[in-house]
Amino acid sequence: MTNWHEKKLDELIDGLAAGVSVRSRDGDLSRPAVLKTSAVSGGKVDIRETKAVIAADVVRAKCPLVGDSIVISRMNPPALVGATGYVKTDEQGVFLPDRLWLARSRRGVGTDMRWLNYRLGFGDVAVGVRDLATGTSNSMKNIPKTSLLNLSLLAPPAHEQRAISAAIGSAEDLITSLERIITKKRAIKQGMI
Repeated sequence: MTNWHEKKLDELIDGLAAGVSVRSRDGDLSRPAVLKTSAVSGGKVDIRETKAVIAADVVRAKCPLVGDSIVISRMNPPALVGATGYVKTDEQGVFLPDRLWLARSRRGVGTDMRWLNYRLGFGDVAVGVRDLATGTSNSMKNIPKTSLLNLSLLAPPAHEQRAISAAIGSAEDLITSLERIITKKRAIKQGMI
């Protein structure tokens, strides 16, 4: 970690873009749609967690879900505020609500967004992000944009970020395949019983 340097989040990303509040229909999975706040957790974004935007509000929808970005929950209950999720590819017709931010790599810096997603979403940095949340209600907290952009964290050079995210990605792929095997074996066992 000798080449790791303390950086502000603002030095790693190209700002935080937010969507707007639009009227939508829950249970309707058609597009265009707005992402539900609950779609972001555990470092992932579940794009099935959407609500169709009503026709009159389609023109107001902004901040589409784009690939190689991170979605950050800026407003949520205390346990979920600051949750992050990596978006691998563009998701046509899916937009962010006002409670979520989209972060992309700062031009010319080469931040690996998968690495940054892990860094922001787990361990001491995740605790630091949640600690930024303000609000008097114990049911809903809000992270101020300037506070998050000023958050300091240790960051390695871009090539090391890519190596770290590749290693973690390989481990996640292995876990996913093991979970599938366990599910299949449980189904076989249940069938035999």
